[in-house]
Amino acid sequence: MTVLDGDEETERLWRRTGVPAARIQRLGPADNYWSMGVPGPCGPCTDVTYDRGPAFGRAGGPAVDGERYVELWSIVFMRSRRGEDDGHGGFPVLGDLAARSVDTGLGLDRLAAVLQDAENVCTTDLLRPTLAAVEELAGRPFPRRREGASGSGSSVWRPDMGTFAITRSRRAARRAARSSPMAAAARWGLAARGALYLLIGALALRIAFGGEEQADRGGALRELAGRPFGGFLIWAVGIGLAGMALWRLSEAVFGAAGPAGHKKRQRALSGARCVFYAVIAFSVLSFAVGEAGSGSSDEQSQDVTADALGLPGGRLLVAGAGLAIAGAGVLIGVRAALRKYHKHLKRSEMPRGARRTVDVLGVSGGVARGAFFAVAGGFAVQAAADYDPDQAKGMDDTLRTFAQTPAGPWLLVAMATGLVLFGLFSFALARWRRV
Repeated sequence: MTVLDGDEETERLWRRTGVPAARIQRLGPADNYWSMGVPGPCGPCTDVTYDRGPAFGRAGGPAVDGERYVELWSIVFMRSRRGEDDGHGGFPVLGDLAARSVDTGLGLDRLAAVLQDAENVCTTDLLRPTLAAVEELAGRPFPRRREGASGSGSSVWRPDMGTFAITRSRRAARRAARSSPMAAAARWGLAARGALYLLIGALALRIAFGGEEQADRGGALRELAGRPFGGFLIWAVGIGLAGMALWRLSEAVFGAAGPAGHKKRQRALSGARCVFYAVIAFSVLSFAVGEAGSGSSDEQSQDVTADALGLPGGRLLVAGAGLAIAGAGVLIGVRAALRKYHKHLKRSEMPRGARRTVDVLGVSGGVARGAFFAVAGGFAVQAAADYDPDQAKGMDDTLRTFAQTPAGPWLLVAMATGLVLFGLFSFALARWRRV
């Protein structure tokens, strides 16, 4: 059963009928909030789903795999009126309906697919006659795919119906992308990211109180190298970040977990994150084998900026990149403050105390991380405006800038603490994030 996250009443009703808590999943509004018309009725819904088995995807419920778990029955509690779309996938709720109602229904085609153990609704006896009639009227057959049938030498055919019919090879690829090893790679990557932010934040705290450390990725790796089993830890971080890049690549190709995971914008963001973490993983692994892959972030930023400024239209290129980084920082901070990360968490599995702790870590750490990127982007824009690559700053110089404000080192202390909290938040994501 799925219910809207926060709809405690519906969850209690399911529990009262004897449904165990382990079979109830809380999903976001994109999955469990229904509306009709503009303006029109809307309200939360709860769905009954059927597990088609491991041949159709991995276990974990509808939040993990929408192909394995088929929605059969939906119950909508019509109680409000909706307004026009806001352009961001949402809409305002205008008020309560004069008369509330319940809208419910069972998908006959999906029930037939389940009862007949069909691969999809197009191969049920409900739709096969219709498809055959269409072929006769059109005077030509649907494009057909020939596949080996259950290990025998015979073959079967089915209409090439796009999203309705998924080839076995594509399904196998999706299963690999959603498999336990891929989930482990994602969680390992989140933990590796947490370790880096934790170390960078700790180094920044030392700087705030007079230390001479380098508060960036290179400084964090040198700090690790000086610890017992340091070489092993650096390899573990590098491999974890490579796993993070691979996970993001799978999201870009097959879609991420959650209702919006298959949207083009989300997949493009996953592709960009894949490139970002691949570059960082390469840098860390280069450091692990003894190459200068994680030198000073300040020198690297200035070198890249100088090369970019030397290109035709280089000032516009650097300014655009700076604005993009600054905008991303603002977006990161705002989304953290609004707790947008909730939709990625398995909140139904988290103890109440853990939810509160994760909110403190997620908001504080996310805002600090966003502020850092916003300031770093601003320096890139300044470098483009002055045509001076020395104005560009890496992580270390950007953090030191916070100590040069009227607030003195205490602003750097706040930023460093925020980065430490974000590191701890990454560890929490490694435990409770949907992947």
